[in-house]
Amino acid sequence: MGAALAEPLRVHGSFTKTEITDRVRELLSRVGLHAALLARLPHELSGGQRQRMAIARALVTSPEFLIADEPTSNLDAALKREIIELLKSLQRNFGLTLLLISHDLRLVSHIADRVSVIHEGRIVETARARDLIETPIHPYTKELINSARLSWRNDLQHGVPELTTGPSSSGCHFVAQCSWASRVCHEKVPALAAHSTRHEVACHLADDIMQSLKPVPAVAV
Repeated sequence: MGAALAEPLRVHGSFTKTEITDRVRELLSRVGLHAALLARLPHELSGGQRQRMAIARALVTSPEFLIADEPTSNLDAALKREIIELLKSLQRNFGLTLLLISHDLRLVSHIADRVSVIHEGRIVETARARDLIETPIHPYTKELINSARLSWRNDLQHGVPELTTGPSSSGCHFVAQCSWASRVCHEKVPALAAHSTRHEVACHLADDIMQSLKPVPAVAV
């Protein structure tokens, strides 16, 4: 594991062996691992240790922008919380901009400042995390959050509604599953546009949906 952590420094900078060793040990400490683990192979580490190693390797070259793609997948609840708190701590201490990609809305609601919901490769809604969780506007966002709330009550990992249809050549990609759909939804792809001071939504009927909204309780995490 030591060679894997040191490789980015050897490739992307002119560092002495001592500088590389010091940087690797510093990063291990920052992610809560002991330097003795550097001599181990990946299969000799636990799931949580491997994830912390991956985070340390991503940070070893001091990036300003970090992409975390499903950083808590295949971890149990306790390890998920540890990794979430670690990412939040590193975000503060390193001044990182963190792009989090996840189906786990519990994770998203806990760590993100702003959330974009994607359906069929398109952003359908974007807002501050709390606003999006409490007052979702796009029908797909509503389905995601309703499913997630059900899964949290059942202590399941994810709650993502099943996609029964593929992308349409015209019209909204969510039209076949949307109870709000009207004629225009079948004929024209909605553009992402501001529908309040806090939400951008790609939905022809967003204003109508907003009029029917009632805030829902905040997510408990």
